[in-house]
Formats: sequence, C-alpha cells, structure tokens
Amino acid sequence: MRALAVAFVVVYHTGASWLSGGFVGVDVFFVISGYLITKLLVDEADHFGSISLRNFWARRMRRLLPMSLVVVVATVMFGAFMLEPGRLRELTTVALGAIGFSTNFVLYFTSSEYLLGVTPPSPLQHYWSLAVEEQFYLLWPLVVVGVLKLGRKHWKNSLLIVVVVAFIASLITSIVMTPINPGGGYYLPQARFWEILMGAGLALVGTRIQRVEERLRAAGGWLGLVLIVGAAILFDNSTTFPGSAALIPVVGAALVLSAGGTTGGPHTILSLGPLQRIGAWSYSLYLWHWPIFVLVEAEFGTPTPLGWVALIALSVGLSALTYERIENPIRIHGWLALRSNRSIVFGLGSVLAVFAATSVLFAYAPAIDAKAQRFVVPADFTGAESVAIDEVASQPAPEPKDVDVLLLGDSTMAALRWFEDGQKSLAGFDYVLDVESCRKISLKSCEGREKRVPLSAAETLRAYAKPVDVVVLMAGYHSWTEQFDDEIREIADAAKYKGSRLVVLTLKESLKFPAPGSRGTRSVYTDFNEVLKGVVQEDSYKQVALANWNLFSFTSLDWFERDGIHLTLKGTVALGWYLSRIVAEAVDNPCPDDGSYPCITPKIADNKIDWLDRYDVQDTDIHCYEDGPKRTRTCTKNRRV
Repeated sequence: MRALAVAFVVVYHTGASWLSGGFVGVDVFFVISGYLITKLLVDEADHFGSISLRNFWARRMRRLLPMSLVVVVATVMFGAFMLEPGRLRELTTVALGAIGFSTNFVLYFTSSEYLLGVTPPSPLQHYWSLAVEEQFYLLWPLVVVGVLKLGRKHWKNSLLIVVVVAFIASLITSIVMTPINPGGGYYLPQARFWEILMGAGLALVGTRIQRVEERLRAAGGWLGLVLIVGAAILFDNSTTFPGSAALIPVVGAALVLSAGGTTGGPHTILSLGPLQRIGAWSYSLYLWHWPIFVLVEAEFGTPTPLGWVALIALSVGLSALTYERIENPIRIHGWLALRSNRSIVFGLGSVLAVFAATSVLFAYAPAIDAKAQRFVVPADFTGAESVAIDEVASQPAPEPKDVDVLLLGDSTMAALRWFEDGQKSLAGFDYVLDVESCRKISLKSCEGREKRVPLSAAETLRAYAKPVDVVVLMAGYHSWTEQFDDEIREIADAAKYKGSRLVVLTLKESLKFPAPGSRGTRSVYTDFNEVLKGVVQEDSYKQVALANWNLFSFTSLDWFERDGIHLTLKGTVALGWYLSRIVAEAVDNPCPDDGSYPCITPKIADNKIDWLDRYDVQDTDIHCYEDGPKRTRTCTKNRRV
C-alpha cells in the first residue's frame, strides 16, 4: 500500500489532471505509520512487559534521519544554483525546519500561498508531512508508556480509550479549522493526528478484526481500495481538505490494512513484486521526487509529458540507489543497532552538524538575495515616459460629475484601509472600500492575515446592492494562472450586468514570484497581464479599461515591501493618487488634485514627488487590521513582513 500511496503523490506532483486528488497518498501514509508504530510498541510491551523509549527513538533515528538529512543537504546545494535568484533565504528557512522536525510550523507561519499554487513552492515543502509524523513519534510513545504503567492489566483498553478520545478531538479540530483556516488545517499537527491515530486504533483492535469472517474483510479491503482511488481521482485543489473529506482515504486505508493477507483481498495485487520494491523505496522516493521536480522546473521550465516520465524515472532510480547504499545499511547497521546510545549520538550529531552548516548559509542569504533584481522591466518601458504632474496640458474644465466607485481588492489594495492615513490621497468621487487579504477574483478565497476567508471579488460585486458607476479592481495575485482568464471574464460580466465601468489595475510583475524556467527574469504575473490586455481589447468588453499600475510604479522601489507587491505607506498614498486619476479619466472628470482637464495620468510616476509630504502623512509601519468575522480592530506592525 505504500507503493500506491507514493505513486499517487508523485503523479499528482506532475500536475496530471486525471489524478487531481493524488495528495491523498500522504493521508494513506499517515494511517500506515500510525498502525506500524503502535503495533511495534504494543508487541514490545507484550513481549517484554515494558517499552524502551531510548530503543524506540534510536530505531526511528536510524530509519528516518539518514535519508532526510542527505536530501536536505543535496537540495540546498543544488537549489543555491538552480533556484531563481533571491530565494536562498526562503530555501534555507525551510531547510532548517526540515532538519529540526518543524517544517509544518515554518510553512504555516511563513506562507499559505503553496496551497493556492501562487508562490513557487520550496523544494523542501514536502517535509511538512514528515514533521507531523516525527512530532507524533515524539509524543505517542510517551503516552503509550504512561498508559502501560498506569493501566496495568487492562492497559490496552485504556490506551484504546485514549486513542478514541484523541481521534475525535483531532478530527473535530480538522473539520472546524480547515474551512476557516486552510493553512492550519493542512499543516498543524492537531488537525492531522487523527489520521495517524486511525492506524494506531487499528493496531490495538487487530486481534478482534481477525475474528471477522475472511470474506468480509477481503470485501472491505476492496472497498477501501476503491475509496482511496476514488478520492485520488475525484478530489482536486478546490476540495476543502483535510477536514471531513479526508475521512474517505483514511477509512479506505484502514479497511485495506484490516483486510491484511486475506484470500481474494487487495493483498493479491499489493503483494506483487514490483509494488513491494516501490513500497520498500517509498520513503526515499517521497523525499527525492519533489526537489527534483521543483529544481528542474525552476531551471528549465515546466517539463513536457515525456520530461515528466524522465524525471519520475530519475527519482525512482535515485531512490533505489540511496535505499541500497544509505537508507537500509544504516537502518540495520550492527554497530549502531547494538547500543541505542550510539544511534542517538550519531543521529543528534548529524542533525547538529547539518543544522550548523545550513544556519551559516541562512545568515548570509539576505546579502546574496539582495543582489537579485526585484521587478521585470515592463515591455512598454523606454525610460522616457515620466511626466511631471504640473506639466500636463490643461483645457477649460467642465463641472465634475458625481461618481460612485467601488474599490474592490485584495491585500495589495488593502493597505488603503490598514494604514491610518492610507486614504488621504483618494479624491474626486464617493467610494466604498471593500478590500480583503487573500481574496481571489472569482475562485474560492483563502484565509488572509485578518483571519477570515472573504468572498471573491466577483461574489462581492454581485452582492453589492447599490448602483455603482465605476468598479476598480486590484486583485488576482492569489489566482491560478490557468484560470485567470476565466476569472477576469467572470467579474467583467458581473460589472456589465450592473451597468458599471470596470477599471482593472495590471498586476505588479515582481520577481519574488518567478515564472517556471525563467531563472528569475520573468514574473508569473507577466502572463496574467498579457491575459488582461487580451480581454480588454475584445469588443464584448468595451466597458473594461486597463490601468497600467505595473508600469506606473516601476521605478519606485520604495513603494513596495520586499515581496515587490504589497505596499509601504508611501506606496499606499501614491496608489490613492493614482486611483483618483484613473477614475477621473474613466468618467471624463477633471483631475481632482489639480483641476487639470482632460485628466491625464503619467505613464510612470514622478520620483521627485515626496508623497508623504504632499499629503502631510507621517511615515509608519503600523497596520490596523480588522480581525475575524467580528472585525476586531488590532493595530500592530506588518504581520507579513
């Protein structure tokens, strides 16, 4: 079954649409791990009357650490040359988490975009699942030993009660947390332990299951296999997962394990020689395939179907080699196995050595990353576009029309609300500011830094009851590249239905988000902007206009935080001025700041302007957030940077 699980994960990571839920292979691994670990502990207690924690952790170290550290070292070494410039600090941060068995926490507190397919994933991203297992391995033996000492004759029944209670608590946590905090539901151990505990519970009731008629267990095993395969085919990235949806592959894995070696059960397939070999290599294969996929895609671009086959073959070959030369020899090494202290000293020494070396690289990473270019040079940039605001030709201005505007955006526009003086430069129209962190245009949004999942921009526009003359959209950074065209068309149709003009700001082409294979010379948002230009040029969307924020802000590096997208206070004030100008242009009003007519917005900002001084704004990094559904106001330093 390990072969099936790792195969699902590997194929899923190639982007195969026919196995869009292949990520459930990780959940199958969790069940298997819980079953095997608990069975080992119970068997040891039955045989010796006690459990040696030292021996248990020594075995875990020999089993897990060698390959884990080898892959981390190899990935950091190759990643330093193959990843896009500017990503070394990110790589070493996740590497330190991998070495310290805490990748899941590192990812949860530093990035949620992996779940959305926006941020290029770390080549060590997959270590999150190993971290969850390792955290379980640290805690679970302590629980078992404690129950063994306290429960005496009926300790197994007592342990089963503990498993059931913990299973229910963790499952409820997962079901409640996942919809409102997808990152927490995905990464945090309290929302994942129930899957491992399913296997643990199965190990405790194993003898009772054996009494069930063999034909029923065999049929249950086939049903379990159908559940796993069905989830792998039918689930996709829009599935709220784990939550209750994870019950399907988890129960399926438990049913397959319960069937065991029954005559006519799924064992007849899963015991085939090739699958047994892949199962033996599964740990190494899981570790190797992801960094190989990510690094090759970063260096050369998205592989062709034949290229994916070659990468899978390379991953399998490397896994087989390192299993035979590293993983298995160390696991069964006689000298290390003879005394548990040797394994523990060897393991901790290796961890400290790799941690120290990676820490040095982590310390120097900012200086190395700082040399990376921050933005793509816009295709229409010549260097001569800047227009001094006071030099724009003016004609006699008509009386300005009353204009109602809906400012609709994600966290890039939300700085207008987060900064106390963020809206000082907005002028010339009445407006409603509806901005939410982690908002998508039409797809399901995610939980942002204000701890809630907002409606998409399209849903918000459709639900907006009042008439609105102009809708200004600044969003899309959390969208899927493949579906961006559909998203833009959906909100354009919604604006057309309401009779509103739609002005869409181009996305900032930050190289913090590089296109695969560009080596950091092309932003993934360059493709988004090309889609925008194509939609605006269509006759059916004449009410849609494009505002080239990417070009306007290109030379103003100090407007942006280090991700090249989110705004500083100076950039926020400049954005307010820019929005005021483009709205005036859209409705043929005089410019609100100087009364000039027609209102012409410079293609590139005038860097001689002190935006904070112009609007009498004191610089600050304090952001005032509105947290949770109740929008509790909290003023603090920028949570993201």
